[in-house]
Amino acid sequence: MTRGFDVSLDELDADIRSDTVDIIEEIAKWRPSAQQWSRIEPILDRLEKALLESDQEKIQAAVVELELASPFRVPPVRRPEPDKNAERELAERQDRLDRMVHKISDGGRDDDQRRDQGRR
Repeated sequence: MTRGFDVSLDELDADIRSDTVDIIEEIAKWRPSAQQWSRIEPILDRLEKALLESDQEKIQAAVVELELASPFRVPPVRRPEPDKNAERELAERQDRLDRMVHKISDGGRDDDQRRDQGRR
């Protein structure tokens, strides 16, 4: 589950921010199989941790890993039969990706922080 980032992402290098958002948005277009998700999700976990720590080097490393995990770069292994939960899982994963893009694009501020800032 995507958490609010504890640090301001305003200081994140513009190119790193752009690359990060681009790859997350691209993942949503991949429609990866469950097997591919099992490879992608740990990388997303590392990316989220790097964002929480505002560690630009680790963020870049995770972005590169995600780019290399693209199903268009890795020859697909036999695709499993679709399962009954695939659509629900896809929706949950899409929601996770959307929340990540929103948080990165918005500098890591959560809804409460934006509301408080708007009152000033």
